[in-house]
Amino acid sequence: MSDKKLTERTLKGLSWSLTSLLVQMLLNIISVSILARILTPQDYGLMSAVFIVVALGNTLSGLGLAPTIIQKKDLTEDHLATALVSSLGIGLTLMTLQWLCAPYLAAFMRMPELINVTRVTSLALIVQPLASLYEAWMARCLRFRQVSITKLGVWIASSFGVSIPLAYLGYGYWALAAGFLSQTFFSAATYLLLARNIGSNGDASFRAAKELFRTGAGFSVTQFMNYISIYADNTIVGRALGSVDLGIYSRAFYMISLPTNMFGTASRMVVFPAMAHIQDDESRMRQAYLKGISLTALMAIPTSVFLAVFSGEIVSIILGSQWTKATIPFAVFSTAIYFRVGAKTCANILLAKAHAYTLAILQTANAVMIVAGALIGASYGLNTVCIAVCTAAIVSYGGYAIISNRTAKVTILEFASVHIRPILIGLFVLSIGTGLKLAMPEAKPITVIGCAIVAFGLPLGVALYLKPSFLLGNLVTEILATVAKPFAQKIGWRVH
Repeated sequence: MSDKKLTERTLKGLSWSLTSLLVQMLLNIISVSILARILTPQDYGLMSAVFIVVALGNTLSGLGLAPTIIQKKDLTEDHLATALVSSLGIGLTLMTLQWLCAPYLAAFMRMPELINVTRVTSLALIVQPLASLYEAWMARCLRFRQVSITKLGVWIASSFGVSIPLAYLGYGYWALAAGFLSQTFFSAATYLLLARNIGSNGDASFRAAKELFRTGAGFSVTQFMNYISIYADNTIVGRALGSVDLGIYSRAFYMISLPTNMFGTASRMVVFPAMAHIQDDESRMRQAYLKGISLTALMAIPTSVFLAVFSGEIVSIILGSQWTKATIPFAVFSTAIYFRVGAKTCANILLAKAHAYTLAILQTANAVMIVAGALIGASYGLNTVCIAVCTAAIVSYGGYAIISNRTAKVTILEFASVHIRPILIGLFVLSIGTGLKLAMPEAKPITVIGCAIVAFGLPLGVALYLKPSFLLGNLVTEILATVAKPFAQKIGWRVH
């Protein structure tokens, strides 16, 4: 595929992914706001405990096959058939284990209500690994539009069609469990229709399995360590502090994960597959890496500052009065948004170059820091756990950046230079936001947020329209020029 064609398809894919994820994030805010006023922190705490086990099963069942399918240059139909058969068999085995181990999980977490809901949600392990493989294959084929539409449509159906109605009818945490199961099965069914022929002309074999798992093992270790990084703190908070504090902790983190996942998922589903196509071209890989870091910093740093400054208002508007204890955790988590997303962006080049074991080492170090921090912090309360976990994310990002810069042959000066504009915009947001809060101490939260959006949006919007490169820098402007070209032509906007 030519340089120009790959770039255009990648950026169009990024546009579709970001648009879909942005719509989902906005709808998610509405969904969270409705459910937070119906369900209790304890309901969310119980489901967070269930997801610890469900996510573990999903991680183990994949065995690193999804990123291997995207990355492997000589992928055959035999490889695809072997991956599908392996995932199905392992998924069935893990589903059985989760069903049998449910009482032990409930005893460990000191939450007897977990037994039945853990067993019911284990059904997701039958199809979740298959859905991941289908999605990976479509990403490999750069079918980003179909993936984006599928993910958005499935999420809307499960959230607004299942979870919210059942919560309103009084089903409590079972409403969240039903929404999760419906989303899993809807996704699998849709991907099966879109990619139903993959592997159909191949035969599962031990030879193909050996070739897949040779690379997949490294990815699998990385995914397992990533699982530890995400869920170890939830496990410690739930066991040490109880289901109510776990519900508050998980909701605060989930709200932060909305923008984090939007940036990170778009990068993973678009930038990584594109990099995998050019993994042998060092010049193009280097340029793609710098663009990815530039775009990540520009989106994440100002967002991080905004959410931290207006944490109290945001929690009040979205979650309501029963969630005020989530304000400090939300503010603390906000400060680490860029470092979490940045680590994912750095990981893309390591994934594309098949440096799976390097990623595994980095993720293991991150997991160890999170576990140690959460264990120490739990003795001092929920807020201390949040600080410890965010500190681990910041330190971990440093390791990712150093290794990725070496892999892409990017100097420290080049890496630092792409952060100058995002940091300046972040300081602008900080100064204006702090001034607004001091000037409006008695104003309602919605009024403060509205004024903040106007105060930030007007000058930044004018600068973006008149001189995009001044505000965004040359690398991000190149991305914007490709993505926004059709729209710009209609309104006479010259992207330069």
